Order: sequence, then structure tokens, then C-alpha cells
Amino acid sequence: MTIDITAVGPRTWVTVTRRVLAGLFALSWLTVPGFGIPDLLVTWDPDWYQVLEAGWGLFMGVLVAVPFIVLAAAPRFSDIAQGQLLVAVAALAVAAVATADWRLGIVIALLAGEVFIASGLPRLPALTRPRRAGPLLAVAVVAAPAWIAYAVSLWPRELQRLIDADYTMDIDHLGVQGALAVALPSLAVLAAFWPRGRMFTGLSAGVCAFYLGLVSWAWPETPTALPPAWSVACAAWGLAVAVLAPVLRPRGRSRRGTARPRPHERGSSAPAM
Repeated sequence: MTIDITAVGPRTWVTVTRRVLAGLFALSWLTVPGFGIPDLLVTWDPDWYQVLEAGWGLFMGVLVAVPFIVLAAAPRFSDIAQGQLLVAVAALAVAAVATADWRLGIVIALLAGEVFIASGLPRLPALTRPRRAGPLLAVAVVAAPAWIAYAVSLWPRELQRLIDADYTMDIDHLGVQGALAVALPSLAVLAAFWPRGRMFTGLSAGVCAFYLGLVSWAWPETPTALPPAWSVACAAWGLAVAVLAPVLRPRGRSRRGTARPRPHERGSSAPAM
């Protein structure tokens, strides 16, 4: 059997190219220049600022790189991946304005350009009333003020350029730490209103919050660490979101009551298919 390459349409080549580029983008955010994996690997190293490393690694690794992996491996879920990436871009934009850090603007432009290349123009998610996802919405809304307060507490320190700050690509981690604090409740709220993206965005927010709380609890003296009680609350909130999002995901429509043809009995006069 021979394959006629000329029979492959231009749309197929565009799809393949986008998937390849999405994979490369994911790799770049996980390694260089994103440093998602390296920063996560040092979150238990006493020689590093563990919570700041966790915040950067979670943002670049989970919120950014993972959606690009989805775009590369499962393009049928491109709208879900794009939705999370746009939330990440928006959170970085808020941090850039709050900190007046022009370097974050470069990251935003780079990320936004990659999102467009890999997934096309932004698409509005099909939001619905969170009837079934009421518990998830309640958990997200209750914690949102605490997350915003945490972000706001970090950004003035970013402006002061403290000597104990941590830098990647000459960007202060405090700005990205605040962006993570904005993105997590935003993703949780979005998950409540967006049935199709509920499990993915909810799990992303929950996993990030749980791990950040765990690292903060383990290293309470490191910069930007939460008090022990708040670290436990952060991890508990993340666990709740990570559990509720899959549990409250939309179920497939029941086929009960639909008419199905009965199989022909052996020996019947019906024609064979």
C-alpha cells in the first residue's frame, strides 16, 4: 500500500505544525527559558528560596507547560488548554501592571504569541450557570479574597527590589508568585462556570495550591511562606478543588429510553449485514 502525500490537505499540515510547535513550547517552559522543572526540583533544597521556587515552577510548569502538552497530544481539547493559558496571560498582565516590571511584559508577549500560534484566535468558553458545581464555586469564592490579599502583599516587595528576592531571566519571582495567587482562584471560579473545562482547570488550580501549601508548611522561614495555619488552609483548599472538579464534572447523557434494534435471532429470514 502506498500513501499519496499530495492527498494530505493544507489543514492537516497546519494541524501537525501546530502540534509540533506546541510540544516545543511546552518543552521550553519546562526547561529553558521557563525553568518549570528546575525550579520545582529545588523546592526541597535548603540552599534555595523554596516557596518562591515552587511558585515559579508551578506557574510555568503546570499552568503554562501542561496546556501546551495538551495542545500537542490531544488537540480536540485545544479550547480547554487555550482557556487556561489565557488565564495565565491575564494573571501575568495584572502582575506586570502592579509591579511595573517591563520584563514581565516580554514574557506576556512571548506567551500570548505562542498561544495564538498553537491554538489560533481566542475562543469564548461556553459558560453556564453552576447548578451542579455550586460547592466548587463556593469553595473558590470563599478563598478568593485571601489569595488576592497574598498577591497584593507580595507586589510592594517586588517594587522595593529586596536583596532576598529570587530571579529567573532577570525577573523577580515575587511578581510571578503574585500572578499565581491571582490565577488559582480565577481558574477555580472558571471551572465552576465552565463544564467542559471543569476537570482540567480545577485540577490545575487544586494541584498548584496543594503543593504550594505543602512547601510553605515545610519551609515556614523562607521568603513569601505563609504562616503554618495558612499553609495548611492553602493545601486543604487545593485538595478540595482538586477533588470537587472531577466529581462535579458533567456526566454523559443517559441512553435510557432510547430504542435499540434487537439482534436478529439465529435462523431468521432477515438478510445478513
